[in-house]
Amino acid sequence: MKKKVFTAEIETLPTMLEWVRTQWTQCSVKSFSPLKIEVALEEALVNIIHYAYGKKSGKIEISMKIVPEIQMEIGIRDWGRSFNPLLQAPQVQLSNSIKEKKEGGLGIFFMMQLVDDLLYERDGDSNFLILVTRFSQKQ
Repeated sequence: MKKKVFTAEIETLPTMLEWVRTQWTQCSVKSFSPLKIEVALEEALVNIIHYAYGKKSGKIEISMKIVPEIQMEIGIRDWGRSFNPLLQAPQVQLSNSIKEKKEGGLGIFFMMQLVDDLLYERDGDSNFLILVTRFSQKQ
């Protein structure tokens, strides 16, 4: 498992995404949709940057665990306020009009649609979110 700590700033977002891309490229991961993972990852990181620490500075630790030909896990840890996104996921009615939809919460819904599993745990004074993507067995 590889880990790296970044500052929780929007200016650092491209560096975080590039680090993750480099990790899966080095492992020669095949048969998965990097775009889906990147969108889910970016949504999670932006939410942490904007909400976890309020106006204070903070850190984000990203970890990568790849089980060849089976799955990839991207862990995101922050030490901001306690927040379980899985409890906040809205019941989205996609058939409703824009006017009928409530503001906010769609990012969590989309993250859940883009990865195979989304897991959360509060670990001491940190939030730990895990995005799991299973690799297709088709080559």
